[in-house]
Amino acid sequence: MESKSESNGTAVTEFILLGLVESTGLQPAIFVIFFFAYLLTVGGNLSILAAVLVEPKLHTPMYFFLGNLSMLDVGCISVTVPSMLGRLLTHKRSVPYGACLTQLFFFHQLAGVDCFLLTAMAYDRFLAICRPLTYSTRMNHTVQRVLVATSWTCAFSNALTHTVAISTLDFCGPNVINHFYCDLPQLFQLSCSSTQLNELLLFGLGVLMAGAPVILIVTSYIHVAAAVLRIRSSEGRKKAFSTCGSHLTVVGIFYGTGVFSYMRLGSVEASDKDKGIGILNTVISPMLNPLIYSLRNPDVQEELMQPKPRGNGTTVTEFILLGLVETPELWPLVFILFFLAYMTTVGGNLSILAAVLVEPKLHTPMYFFLGNLSVMDVGCISVTIPCMLVRLLAHKRTIPYGDCLTQLFFFHLLVGVDCFLLTAMAYDRFLAICRPLTYSTRMNHTVQKILVATSWACAFSNALTHTVAISTLDFCGPNVINHFYCDLPQLFQLSCSSTQLNELLLFAVGFIMAGTPMALIFTSYIHVAAAVLRIRSAEGRKKAFSTCSSHLTVVAIFYGTGIFNYMRLGSIKLSDKDKAIGIFNTVINPMVNPLIYSLRNPDVQAALWRVFTGRRAAA
Repeated sequence: MESKSESNGTAVTEFILLGLVESTGLQPAIFVIFFFAYLLTVGGNLSILAAVLVEPKLHTPMYFFLGNLSMLDVGCISVTVPSMLGRLLTHKRSVPYGACLTQLFFFHQLAGVDCFLLTAMAYDRFLAICRPLTYSTRMNHTVQRVLVATSWTCAFSNALTHTVAISTLDFCGPNVINHFYCDLPQLFQLSCSSTQLNELLLFGLGVLMAGAPVILIVTSYIHVAAAVLRIRSSEGRKKAFSTCGSHLTVVGIFYGTGVFSYMRLGSVEASDKDKGIGILNTVISPMLNPLIYSLRNPDVQEELMQPKPRGNGTTVTEFILLGLVETPELWPLVFILFFLAYMTTVGGNLSILAAVLVEPKLHTPMYFFLGNLSVMDVGCISVTIPCMLVRLLAHKRTIPYGDCLTQLFFFHLLVGVDCFLLTAMAYDRFLAICRPLTYSTRMNHTVQKILVATSWACAFSNALTHTVAISTLDFCGPNVINHFYCDLPQLFQLSCSSTQLNELLLFAVGFIMAGTPMALIFTSYIHVAAAVLRIRSAEGRKKAFSTCSSHLTVVAIFYGTGIFNYMRLGSIKLSDKDKAIGIFNTVINPMVNPLIYSLRNPDVQAALWRVFTGRRAAA
């Protein structure tokens, strides 16, 4: 798909997106903020969707529409933010003409469905409050599906119309868009042909796509307000209004920003204010929606934060962690040992990180990944050991249900990043030894950042999947965990509902999260071994192998304990052996990693010596 040129102009084949800030110094901060905003948005909306799917109490029309809205919010932010993050990583601001129009189409498609779904939700509230006797027949499953299908059809027609209309315009320069994604107002400003008809089309369709739904929503809530005010008890009125408050808040944000963006064309030139509105449309609204709907809704809060009781059981609200030893006399010794281990691990890994940061000789891809691995090791041990030490001091072994799931999520998030970072390090060794001539271009700064960002994204998806899946299980007693932190195998043993699907999920996702990286690592080192064996001198072979041996040692310990822990479910009952494996995963591995990488590496040893003595590297 190419832009058409005028007879006296040159066709624009790509646009330059300036992004949120032009200062390169601020771009790393922007990347971090929007990366975490994206993860929060996806996580929050998928949590709402999971709650709607698994909780029978939420199998109602209102939550059916809310689940659809959550999927659309994930789609809306995914159309704009990941591509922006990619440009920040690659320092490349150009976007092809076809890709720009594709982004515009999908953004208007998803935003349009949002528009009609909010109207359907208002109609649902009208029927529930004003027509309660006929609500179940007027808002049955067929009506719900028809409303959603109609929303998609109308939004598709609107998005396609605007995309086709914008493709008829000529773009012959300039091609710089002062925004972080492609949208109609900014493209109108760049066109070198008349946009009057396009602006009229946008205004006319905007009235139909936004004006008609707004009228229907306002009309619905006028009837709702009148019906609620006829309720005599203040408690009844408060309850009725509370079911509508969240929806009205979302409607206000959505339509307010939409009107400002699209219904003022021709009045002012597109400016930095449009970026602020764009952030509200594509980031803030999707990120806040789960919060808005859960803060004011006890049903959603209960599903997200509490375990569900069985019909014949009592809900477990907390677990009892037995810890490493049950004998109180041994607790002081365990406390001292693990406190010293924690301080050693944190100190060792932060020393490695400091050496990588301050030593110019270590500013290479291998040490960039090693620095990230050190941060992950500090995180892994900090998720589990400080909590255990506090329980030993307080002689309190209970942990709330929500805290247990939070610990589980962050542990699997950090371990997952570890998993992919080790794979990235193997790929780095493969390129350095097998492709030395193209190493600097294939493993440039952009590629390094993309590999780390991808590691975080994949690990986040894995951790969120397991946390949501475990939250669907019933825990009605017993609640005693024979371990010192919360993990999946131990929780499976305590559930009073079937864990077969959860165990299959753990095995399948574990195969992807561990099997695929292991296959890539194995393949990389087969090529490395073949390349090294072709080196004629024994000294050369020894030097090449020495750069890989530390990494292989860490990989063997990490994957060996991981496979034993997670890939044998259902075979034997969990025992004290799992505590030992847990110690390896959370304490031994992070503690010995700095030792492994420094013992066989003179560059790291020299850098650490300079860090500790305060000496600078020789020029």
